[in-house]
Amino acid sequence: MRLHLVEKVRLMGPLGSLKIEAKVDTGAKRTSIDRTIANHLGLEPLREKRVKVKSGLSRRPKEREVAKARMELKGMVHKLYVGLENRSHMKYKVIIGMDIIKHYKLIFIPRDEIG
Repeated sequence: MRLHLVEKVRLMGPLGSLKIEAKVDTGAKRTSIDRTIANHLGLEPLREKRVKVKSGLSRRPKEREVAKARMELKGMVHKLYVGLENRSHMKYKVIIGMDIIKHYKLIFIPRDEIG
């Protein structure tokens, strides 16, 4: 199956599910979602697990909380740990990282060919 730069996904948690567009980011090791969405779905941060992430804007890695979630992408359901962060100021509230991308074939479409 092929992935494009933006894909529709369905996130699932104890309180329900949500369909949303997500940006595919080959520079992200882990999939991450906005905290507001995590709260809406009932995804609780795991006390025993935190991850360090590098941001292109910062020299030092930041610690980020994670939660267990399920994500459906192109008919496949993935069980994974998602990073939780405030993405309210960003266009895409969900980033698909390499933990999911590795299961697909990634294709890039030049901007001038996008609708």
